[in-house]
Amino acid sequence: MLFKGKRKIHQEKEQSRSPVKIARYEKTADGTKIVINEKTNITAPSEIEYILQFAQDSEKPPPTIADIIANDLDDLTVHAKVVQIFLEKTMLSNYNKTNKVCQIIIMDDTGNLPPDLWNDQIAQVKENEVFRFSKLSSTYWNNQKKLYRNF
Repeated sequence: MLFKGKRKIHQEKEQSRSPVKIARYEKTADGTKIVINEKTNITAPSEIEYILQFAQDSEKPPPTIADIIANDLDDLTVHAKVVQIFLEKTMLSNYNKTNKVCQIIIMDDTGNLPPDLWNDQIAQVKENEVFRFSKLSSTYWNNQKKLYRNF
C-alpha cells in the first residue's frame, strides 16, 4: 500500500528500474506487505548498499555466484559487479604467441569469484560496474573455484 505523497516517487523509480531505500515503514498484520505512510522515507541508496542492477532478459534467472561455487556448471551467463581488477600480465604460449591475462573479482549478493580475462576481454570491463558475462564455465585452479570463458 502506498501513501498518496509517495506514489509518484515509487512509480518514477519503478519505471527507471532504479533502486530505492525504504525506511520507517510498517507491515501488514500477516507480514506479507509493506505499508508506506507519511512517516516513511524513500531515498536513493548509496552504491555500497546495493550490488546488482535490474536485468530482465530471460524467464530463468542467471545462476548466483553461490550456485556456481556449489556446483560445476558450464555455458553460464552471470550478472555480477566487478569489484577489483588486478594488474595484467604478459604470458608466452607454447607457440611463442604473446597473450595478456588479467584476474578480476566479480561479486553478487551471494559471494565472489575470480575469473581470468584474456587479451581483448581486459579492456571491456571497468571496476565498480555491473556486467553480463556469458559463455563461462567453472573450473578449479590451485584449489580455488574459478570461471573461464569458452571460445
